[in-house]
Amino acid sequence: GTVILFFIHTVSWSVFDFNTFGYSIICIVYVLYGLYGFYFLIRESKQVFLTKSSFFWVNVAVFIYAASLFLLFLFRYYLQSADITLFNEIWTTFFFIINIQRYLLIGIALQKPKNLDAH
Repeated sequence: GTVILFFIHTVSWSVFDFNTFGYSIICIVYVLYGLYGFYFLIRESKQVFLTKSSFFWVNVAVFIYAASLFLLFLFRYYLQSADITLFNEIWTTFFFIINIQRYLLIGIALQKPKNLDAH
């Protein structure tokens, strides 16, 4: 259903305009998947320390990335109408910081030994 809604909304937009509504829908789905991942870890995990699980770190990376981008997409038009140069600086800086953080967390996940995973 989400893919169909994203496709329909994307087709209705211009090819040259960035579809923040469609990407916001995808970000909300990722946030919901992240919440379900945390629920799964708490309910099914056999580990005492969650930070030793690579699934935990990947889930944290996706959850924070999606939630942060959702906020950025949410305030895009407000920031653009206030000051376009400020918006461009915030967009670039915020996006780079979130991407670096995401890849650092995924790097932590890749360093975890496989035998420590509960999955």
